[in-house]
Amino acid sequence: MSMIPIPHGPVRSVLALVLGLAFGVGFYVVFFQGQGTLELSTDQLPDMVLTSVGGEVQSLQEIARETPAVIAVFASWCQYCKPVMRHLKQFNTYGHGNGVAVYAVNYGEDAAAVRQTVEDLQLEMPVLMDQHLTFARSLGIDGIPVVLGVARGGEIRYTAYALPPKEEWADFVASLK
Repeated sequence: MSMIPIPHGPVRSVLALVLGLAFGVGFYVVFFQGQGTLELSTDQLPDMVLTSVGGEVQSLQEIARETPAVIAVFASWCQYCKPVMRHLKQFNTYGHGNGVAVYAVNYGEDAAAVRQTVEDLQLEMPVLMDQHLTFARSLGIDGIPVVLGVARGGEIRYTAYALPPKEEWADFVASLK
């Protein structure tokens, strides 16, 4: 079995640069521009309850009964989730000022891990726990991060791997009302 020789010197550096740029651009488009959309198994928020990090029971139907909501599904071990959650922190202030509730749902971790992540990322929105992946499975989510835009009444109108860019937030919020 013959191996393809890897060039040395400047050719190797240029090759590494091109591959790095290609990966970086792809990552940016998918995770920061909201271009990476996904398809869920339903277009309605499921009728179930999840427990918050603080131990309070939260009905998912109650979340979107009165106001639109944005829900991000994440985990502490997910390297792609951290930038999405930082972006969600910024959106939290904007969303509340524009009548949109913001929630985070942890994907399958125990309460101690979730509390540590909430502290590390300084999350200020309610964080719910999906320890047995009941919520994720009911929607057909098998990978994270996932961001859902939910209209009043529970219709899921936006599904992607990230929030839209900041300059599109006004249109995004309008699409949920």
